[in-house]
Amino acid sequence: RHARLVSDWSSDVCSSNLVGCVAIIKGSSVPVLFYQVMGTHNQQTLKAAEDNVVKQRQTAAASMQNAAKTGDDVVTAAKEVAENPDSKAVSKLDQTVSTYMKNVDQASRQREGYDARVATLREEIQYAEEHWSEIIEKMTDPAIKQEHQRTHDRMMRSLQRKLQSVEKELHTFDVALARAANAELAAESLKQYAVMGTLAGKLDGFVFQVREANSAMTHAANALLATLHTDDNVTEVAG
Repeated sequence: RHARLVSDWSSDVCSSNLVGCVAIIKGSSVPVLFYQVMGTHNQQTLKAAEDNVVKQRQTAAASMQNAAKTGDDVVTAAKEVAENPDSKAVSKLDQTVSTYMKNVDQASRQREGYDARVATLREEIQYAEEHWSEIIEKMTDPAIKQEHQRTHDRMMRSLQRKLQSVEKELHTFDVALARAANAELAAESLKQYAVMGTLAGKLDGFVFQVREANSAMTHAANALLATLHTDDNVTEVAG
């Protein structure tokens, strides 16, 4: 996946026509050329990983919003059954509960997709940390070495902040899904009560659970979207 930026990088890469690479290590003052020559592949894959996280974050937020909306639909349908428990109302409740469960399951899959893309980003960050540190260590000019170390440290701090933010998002996502799972169980029970005509006295508890789940899912979606709107791509600092 990556360029061969390992311990033998100088012989592998710098022995080619990339004389700028050798010049940097020997103390040239063209850091941009160095990063372009040695970092293009890693910078591209790192940026791609960041972009994929952003895209999946948006998709995950939309799935949460959709699940919360259908949760509201279930509450409405349940209230209609309580007011008029005919077969049409019961059928509508059954359909809305099925849709709700389907959308919660979709949100869960989007969470898994988000986690997978975050794992890829985490790998890219680890790769950059390990290999760029190794490359910078080989620089012989103290001023240039210090300049690149500062640039590298700034990029790593920003990326680590992103990962910390993502971990909080995933936790918020998991809390919402756990509450949605409880609401799903309650909805299944409510369907049975509606069919048997024994819904009386059970609606309030169900509505509370669904609304609690909806609130958690809406909160998770808003957290994802808030991060999306403030997200900044930090790979450019190395370019």
